[in-house]
Amino acid sequence: MVEAVYAEYRKTLSDLTDKLRVARQTGDNVAVDRVLHTIKGSAAMVGDNETANLAAEARQVLDVAGLDLREAALKRLAEEL
Repeated sequence: MVEAVYAEYRKTLSDLTDKLRVARQTGDNVAVDRVLHTIKGSAAMVGDNETANLAAEARQVLDVAGLDLREAALKRLAEEL
């Protein structure tokens, strides 16, 4: 059962990575934040703390007023995924 859950998690991460890429390319920073939130929660649920922490860090560097993203945090997350 653990293997099945982890396999589903990896598939979900793949889908979320695609959504994150599209949101970044279109400049939809609200969608970027939403996807990062989902990645963080999904990763935490299966114990992937590194990915959860990277997603949380990427969310924290969003400029709340302008939702300006720091590419370095997103790059680290992308490399982890």
